[in-house]
Amino acid sequence: MIKKVYSSLFRTRMPFLIFTLCLFPYFPRISFAQEHDFELWTWESLSIDISKIGLPDNTQLYLENVNRFDRDASYLFQFHQRLGIQFDLPWLPNWTLMPVWQHVDYEPGNDEERFHLDLGYSRNRIFDSDWSFKFRFRFDIRNFHAQDGITERYRPMIQFSHPLPLTIQDRPISFYIMNEINYDTAINRFNRHRFGTGLKFPLFKHMSWTLGYQLETNRVRKNLWDSDNMLMTGVDFKF
Repeated sequence: MIKKVYSSLFRTRMPFLIFTLCLFPYFPRISFAQEHDFELWTWESLSIDISKIGLPDNTQLYLENVNRFDRDASYLFQFHQRLGIQFDLPWLPNWTLMPVWQHVDYEPGNDEERFHLDLGYSRNRIFDSDWSFKFRFRFDIRNFHAQDGITERYRPMIQFSHPLPLTIQDRPISFYIMNEINYDTAINRFNRHRFGTGLKFPLFKHMSWTLGYQLETNRVRKNLWDSDNMLMTGVDFKF
């Protein structure tokens, strides 16, 4: 009986209540932040199952390129390249681990080498509903070419997705909503918050296209936050 009640709540209101609670500490900051820029983020990713070469089942090779344009989407200010390997944790069902090397091109002379470790959890049909849930905890180690030493960040993220009554070649278009926060050890504070939503279109068997919106708020000074609006679009290939 209790499980049925929770299941009914989740199918109707629970996802929105969860994200409202996640955003609650940021409402004053978002409301009073000065929106100063519109950005365009694009990406292409490739995920390949490499378990056939003798590795554990569902081991994935992951590659991604990301372009980020600011100044009202007119200037390429960041270019990211990522290479990682994701594998299941056999003693923890639905959990994965992915070490990733990342190179970031900024302004000339200030590029960054980044290593991050992603601990992920995913589950479909939570509480017997059509909602899917993903959690990712990312540990960043950052090394800027123009600076001495390294810095670290902690980046938890949650995402809910739900299929829509619209299909492409019998594959449903899905809606997603996500929330991520950043804690930076260089200043020992939470310094960034991202909230996004959008649609994922399964164009072909091995290819999908994502179109979404993201609001990013960044700590400028101790109690001053600023925000940027982002159009998010990218293609993902999975084999």
